[in-house]
Amino acid sequence: MTIKGIIFDVGNVIQPVDWNTAADILNVSPEKYKEAFMKDREDHFNLYEKGEIHLLPYAAFVLGNLGINASKENIETFSESSKYLWGAPNLELVKHIKSLNPELRKAILTNSYPELEDRAKSFNGTELGYLNLFQNQVYWSHHIEAKKPERKAYETATKGLGLVNEECLFIDDKEENVLAARKFGLEAIQYLNSKDLEEKLTLFF
Repeated sequence: MTIKGIIFDVGNVIQPVDWNTAADILNVSPEKYKEAFMKDREDHFNLYEKGEIHLLPYAAFVLGNLGINASKENIETFSESSKYLWGAPNLELVKHIKSLNPELRKAILTNSYPELEDRAKSFNGTELGYLNLFQNQVYWSHHIEAKKPERKAYETATKGLGLVNEECLFIDDKEENVLAARKFGLEAIQYLNSKDLEEKLTLFF
C-alpha cells in the first residue's frame, strides 16, 4: 500500500531530551532528577503524560523524592524545569521535514505533558519552529489521553490524517514504540540520527 502520511515523535527525534538543563534549574544532579521524575512510573509519570493527574500532585511527588518541600514556589520551579527536558529542535531535521513532498500528510504523535507542549510552542515564529508544518495534526498524549505504545495513540493520529494505519509511516526513537506501530499495521522507522533517517526515508519516497 502506498504511504500517504508520515508521523513523527518529538522527544529525542525533533527535540533532543536534555536531563542536564532540566536538573540545573532545580539545582540537583541529572541522575537524581531523572530517578525522582521516573520513580513509580506507572502510577505517576505515565498518568501525568496521559492527563490523568495534574501538575500539583505530580510535582509534589517528584519534589518529595528529591527531599524538596512542595511549596508553591518550588512547584513553579519544578514546572519550569520540566519544560527543558526537551532541548532546542534539531534544525537539520526541521529543514528536512520542510523539504518533504507537500502532498504527504504529516502529523506529530508524542508522549508529553503540558510543559513540554509549551516548550515546543515557544519556538513558533523562529527558524526552529516546526509545529506549523503539521497542519494542526499534532497529537499530545496529555490531550488524547493515550500514549505510545497503546493502539489508541497510533489510531488517533492515523484517523486524524484521514488514513488507515497501513498508509502511514511512523518515526520514533524507542524500539518498543516502533515495534508496536508495526504490530498495528503502520510502517515504522527507529530514529537514530538525521542522516540515518534521511537515508531510510528514500526507501519509502
